[in-house]
Amino acid sequence: MIEAVVNSPLASAFILEHATDRHLTNVIMKQLPLPKRTGLTDVVAAVRRYHVALEAAAASALMTPAADEMLEALLIDIDAQLLKAYDLPPRLERRLLETFRGHEAERHVAHTFRGWFPEDFTAFLPLHEFIGPLIRENRDTWPLDVFTPAPPNEAERLRRYVR
Repeated sequence: MIEAVVNSPLASAFILEHATDRHLTNVIMKQLPLPKRTGLTDVVAAVRRYHVALEAAAASALMTPAADEMLEALLIDIDAQLLKAYDLPPRLERRLLETFRGHEAERHVAHTFRGWFPEDFTAFLPLHEFIGPLIRENRDTWPLDVFTPAPPNEAERLRRYVR
């Protein structure tokens, strides 16, 4: 078990971040993040959903754009569930994922993989929340329909007040 944890990309990133001169000490080993056992069942379920969808896509003659998008979403869900099991602070989780930006093509899968977050996304939000229903349902421009901008004269008064 400990060998699998130490050989994981997450452990490698943690060691790179915390080890001085690349020395792996017992103190660092004790600090290595470990996934919560309860979260691992979600990871296994996500992997099963991905494999079922992958087999279904492989059975068809052509990969449709819808199947391609679904497989990418399921793959990202695996990563989200795994990171959720580790329960890393959002900034550290984001730094970990950003470490792999630009290497998406190295993830040899039979479908498109464009990464976890859009390049212009700057918030520090756990991946499982980003792909979850709350954020997904609120990505549109509906706030512009609900909240109208203040009239210019009121905006100017507010600007003077804030200064």
